[in-house]
Amino acid sequence: MNLHSHHVAGLATARGNRRPMMALSCLLPLLLISGCAFLEGTKLAPVAVIEAIPQQGTVPFEVHFSAVASHDLYTSIVTYQWDLGDGSSSSEVIVKHTYSRPGTYVATLTVVNGLGIQNTAKATVIARQAPVPNSPAGLGALAISDRRVDLAWEDRSDNEDGFTVERQGAESGFVEINTVSANVANYTDSADLQPNATYCYRVRAFNRDGVSDYSNQDCVTTASASGSLQDQTDSDENDLVKVTRTVDVQGEEIAVGIVVEAKVALELVAVVEELDEHFTLSEGELTAFQTTLQPGAQLTLSYRATVDDPSGGSLLGTIRAKPADADSQTLELVAQW
Repeated sequence: MNLHSHHVAGLATARGNRRPMMALSCLLPLLLISGCAFLEGTKLAPVAVIEAIPQQGTVPFEVHFSAVASHDLYTSIVTYQWDLGDGSSSSEVIVKHTYSRPGTYVATLTVVNGLGIQNTAKATVIARQAPVPNSPAGLGALAISDRRVDLAWEDRSDNEDGFTVERQGAESGFVEINTVSANVANYTDSADLQPNATYCYRVRAFNRDGVSDYSNQDCVTTASASGSLQDQTDSDENDLVKVTRTVDVQGEEIAVGIVVEAKVALELVAVVEELDEHFTLSEGELTAFQTTLQPGAQLTLSYRATVDDPSGGSLLGTIRAKPADADSQTLELVAQW
């Protein structure tokens, strides 16, 4: 019997029993196999594979999805469809998507091959709420003069965007007076302060996800108004420097002189004066810098200012120095007034 007659006999047998015919036809080439309905979605289905990196994080965070590992044993994959679980979709093989709200999302990839058969794969993505910063602590307020209060606190977080500073006066509740940047733990308040007045302060940290609890509160009373300007000489001394400061009132002008004498070898000394709105600089400079001061050497600063309002005002200043043998590059505050 030749092959033709064997094939015909096989067909004749199949007419009497349809199951052998289906088994035989499924062994024929792929074009004939496509008619085998019982194989759809199993042997002929494509393989969908999702790669998602990372699969969890704090919002907003970006996830890289890839369907590159998806494949088909008999034909090729012709379409890719992504449902990213938050209402977003894509038809690309590689997708970058940012989740901006906390939640658990199921990303679904559907692939379709050239025979029109599809398959799916899923990946779970967890988007967490970013924590708010820890509250600052140890707030301290120091009244420097009748119109200046210095604040300092402990930064106890590493994810803040900054700090808000709030002040309470005798006739008002707490109001925000300013903000400072992240990692800044001090502030100078010289805005609309009154002599001999009590002010309370508090601070809190903030980032894009919320605000911390408030710090402790600290209250101070500013100095009494000095009244009419008078001649005066002040001196201060510590381990690094000896400072002499004189104020000479000359009618509607004042002449200020500052002498800083090094007690140890200093790599750098800086003197900075500040005039409030009651004065106008008329001569000299408000800053002076000197490098390499040996013990006994002096740095001097002098200036003149017009007195716009003799009934009040503040002459503020600081001196910072860096010892020659210090490891730190930071200038140390050695005097202020």
